[in-house]
Amino acid sequence: MINETLHVANIKCGGCAQNISSKLSILTAKKKTTMTIQERIQNGAKVVDVRTSEEFMRRKVTGSINIPLNEVQQRISEFKAIGAPIILCCLSGGRSGQALGFLQAQGIECYNGGGYMDVDGAISQDA
Repeated sequence: MINETLHVANIKCGGCAQNISSKLSILTAKKKTTMTIQERIQNGAKVVDVRTSEEFMRRKVTGSINIPLNEVQQRISEFKAIGAPIILCCLSGGRSGQALGFLQAQGIECYNGGGYMDVDGAISQDA
């Protein structure tokens, strides 16, 4: 994000001899660059599903790997070894949100993709 500061100095006030010196902070120049899940996957992000193994076996995102939420701390080296941004998913986004907080605190670039069906839909749109 970009914050621009504009300095306005020595502005003549309606022809009077008085000079006004002021500083205006302009936050309107904030530029937000957000990518969709689909764009992140197109750019090489990997999908990690944090649901239980049983849930994952029933239905999963094509090409995803499964690291259940209760194993995330013990398997941190696997996340680091991925070497690409990670899209986390689960059933609805709650568990992936929990994993997100922990992984980001470890310096791992990751994003909450929400529910696995949403992530799968984003991948399907790409195909």
